Amino acid sequence: MNHSDSQQKKIVTRIAPSPTGALHIGTARTALFNYLLAKKHKGTFILRFEDTDKERSRDEHKDNIRDALRWLSLKPDQVVHQSNRTSIYAQHIQQLVDADKAYISKESSKKDPSQQVSIVRFRNTNPHITFTDTVRGDITTDISNLGDFVIARSLNDPLYHLAVVIDDMKSGVTHILRGDDHIINTPPQIALIKALGGDLPSYTHIPLIHSASGGKLSKRKGATAVTAFRDRGYAPEAVLNAIALLGWSPKHDNEVFTLKELISEFSLDGVQRKEAIFNEKKLQWFHKQYVRKIPENQLRKEIVPAIVKRFPVRSRLHPKSVKAVLHDTRERGVLFKEARESITAGGIDFLFVSPEYKQELLIPKKVETEKKSISNILEKLKETKRLLEEIGTHTQWNEEFIEKQIAQHAESSGKSITLWPLRVALSGKEKSPGPFFIAGVIGKKQTLKRVEKACTALKGILSRI
Repeated sequence: MNHSDSQQKKIVTRIAPSPTGALHIGTARTALFNYLLAKKHKGTFILRFEDTDKERSRDEHKDNIRDALRWLSLKPDQVVHQSNRTSIYAQHIQQLVDADKAYISKESSKKDPSQQVSIVRFRNTNPHITFTDTVRGDITTDISNLGDFVIARSLNDPLYHLAVVIDDMKSGVTHILRGDDHIINTPPQIALIKALGGDLPSYTHIPLIHSASGGKLSKRKGATAVTAFRDRGYAPEAVLNAIALLGWSPKHDNEVFTLKELISEFSLDGVQRKEAIFNEKKLQWFHKQYVRKIPENQLRKEIVPAIVKRFPVRSRLHPKSVKAVLHDTRERGVLFKEARESITAGGIDFLFVSPEYKQELLIPKKVETEKKSISNILEKLKETKRLLEEIGTHTQWNEEFIEKQIAQHAESSGKSITLWPLRVALSGKEKSPGPFFIAGVIGKKQTLKRVEKACTALKGILSRI
């Protein structure tokens, strides 16, 4: 089937993982490309488990693959298990033998040379195979070196090449998109398709994914399971977006896409020949883009349970503080798991309760701990408190107005000795959001109470010097 003929048929694509491990980034990228092509043309996307290797195939790996595809919103239209298709394979193997296109060969067993086994070999009579790859153009291969290659262990137990061909034919697969390490597999598979009287699908061999440090990612080397990114708190949209651009380019400079937009934009013309580089820093960038515009209810689902667990009562009494945590998560684009771990470890406690801290933390790092310097800090903090007291409780008490009120004082007095003690007074931490943000969240009464506590602490330091 040539490319023009394929446009007249309903497009059917497939992803065919062997369930011998978790779904990793490379296979997820291949699944995405197949899904996008099928959905763009209102076709069918098939998930086929190549699970005939009974020793290595595991149900838990099937579950992982399903879970990962579900998380990425890549729902297959059909799910096929090779292990359920023995009778279909047997029928086609017998068809080849009856047509003398394959034959039964009695040979010594590789496991036990003293035993003889009956295997099925394909008569390799037309070894020059030419096919068109949408990325690389025409490819001609001489497969005479394969000789009469083995296609089945018995009359009902096909090997990889034959099983793949039969499955694709029976499912009506029109387009095969897979890694370019499969180019070597295509010629013998085409020979089998022709022998069985099937139509040739369109072939697109996608460039392999390499790590940023070099070398290709594979199931056994360097590849990270998709569910591992989920467990670390990445947004699924970010992972989809990142892997979509591994070996494919849109027709414009936009990088951020929804799945719906990817379906609309995707075309085989954009598939590249050069190997793709997976860089987790780029994935983190995509995550930030998505977190900044994620729907409020979805963000709440990711973050609020951790807040409620930390503050069962206060989380309900202080909705403004909860909203502030969500805002900070959104602004920083932090991974959801990191955000939850920070909450569990007390990272946002200061938004709900008055913090405890060592008095010395109020002194900026570059300021000497001598009486004159600490007295100066105390006076600046007292002046800050007076300015805060002048701000209206309701109409003016917000981050922007508080900053405007304190900015000139901080500029003339020195930002370090003015803002550092204020921020520590409000958060009790060496690193935290800015003091104006915190003050706007916890309110005027709590802000003044914490600043007064800090002034008392500085007086305590002075009394000891």
